[in-house]
Amino acid sequence: MSKRFALLCLLAVLALAAPGNASAKPVLLLFHPGGFCFGKPAMMNDAAAYAEPRFQPVKVDYPLCDLSAALRYSINEAKRFPNRKVYAYGESAGGSIAARLGEMKLVQGTAVQDPVANVVKFMKPYEAYFGVDWSDEARWMSPDRHPSRGRIRAWIAQDDSLSPDSWRWARKDPKVVGQGVPGRHLQQPYRTETMHSAIDYLAAH
Repeated sequence: MSKRFALLCLLAVLALAAPGNASAKPVLLLFHPGGFCFGKPAMMNDAAAYAEPRFQPVKVDYPLCDLSAALRYSINEAKRFPNRKVYAYGESAGGSIAARLGEMKLVQGTAVQDPVANVVKFMKPYEAYFGVDWSDEARWMSPDRHPSRGRIRAWIAQDDSLSPDSWRWARKDPKVVGQGVPGRHLQQPYRTETMHSAIDYLAAH
């Protein structure tokens, strides 16, 4: 094999693996839970492992305790793969971020588990604890404050204190479809079962 032919083969392989290549696997952005101020990307390790055969999983390390920065960072992540199909899956606070990307139609499909639909109400105790007024940023982050341009599938636990707001969001927005699941907020084994269902749904759509 000539050196030139070997070099061409190497360039072809690198091109296929490049983030902007349309023939590569679709990207799945994974957003961890943690109430916007806690948590870490490693919490999505199981989701990444489950998604791996069909997607290129990306565990998003969004900034904590800064709603505006978290959403801006996540928007940039969604735009980082210009010639690839990009999907989003998130849990709890991460579900809010994934939902906002779906509402802005920055991703091809969105699935969320136990999302925080009303971030304004959710952040009130945090504001008192941290001594920070997040009301403006919370309105920007809240999925229930924005009409959706993209389709969103939401899995909502039946015994979750966040669920009434999530159901109101799903019922008022025709692009959002809610599906009830048993248990409490991110309760096992339902959390894993729902995560599998959500990623299967994104792979099929």
